[in-house]
Amino acid sequence: AQLGLRSALISVASTGSLAANARVICEWLRAQRDGPLILVSVSKGGSDLKTALAHPDAARIFERVIGWVNLCGILEGTPMADWLLSPHLLARANRFVYRIRGRSLDFLTDLQRYPGCALDFPLTLPAHLRTVHVVGFPLHRHLRNGLARRCHTRLAAHGPNDGSILLADAPRWPGQLCPVWARITISVRRSASARC
Repeated sequence: AQLGLRSALISVASTGSLAANARVICEWLRAQRDGPLILVSVSKGGSDLKTALAHPDAARIFERVIGWVNLCGILEGTPMADWLLSPHLLARANRFVYRIRGRSLDFLTDLQRYPGCALDFPLTLPAHLRTVHVVGFPLHRHLRNGLARRCHTRLAAHGPNDGSILLADAPRWPGQLCPVWARITISVRRSASARC
């Protein structure tokens, strides 16, 4: 909007299942009559979009989409989901807090990382779709938020990470890779900010 471009928000549920959100994305794209379109996704939105791109009719569904900007998208699952669903005492305490606040963590099952998990398939793009993956890989000292620091530390054994995704995953993704050696803060509509 700041650049004078028309924009719209696809109403996916931030804690919705990948399958349900992929259906919403595909239905929204089928309803679009004007093009060309550029999609922008943040964090779990990358998982939703990867799942939509795996639709058997993706080439036709995405025919008006000429670009995708993937901002810190979780495209191969995250070890944080594995930990949050583990029997570890702190993980159980986190789940308890979410439950008493009325929030579901069911979506984490889709974000787990193991052979055969929901995101264990290669990202396939239609030939015409240009993609840019912006990935932030901060050092611990770049992080100011306590939760971000804890997530970063928890994944440190897996190598450089942003608290959710691993740097080692990114080179496998088709498209242009733009690594940023810092924390990325993105202002998004309907929320104060998304950090990765």
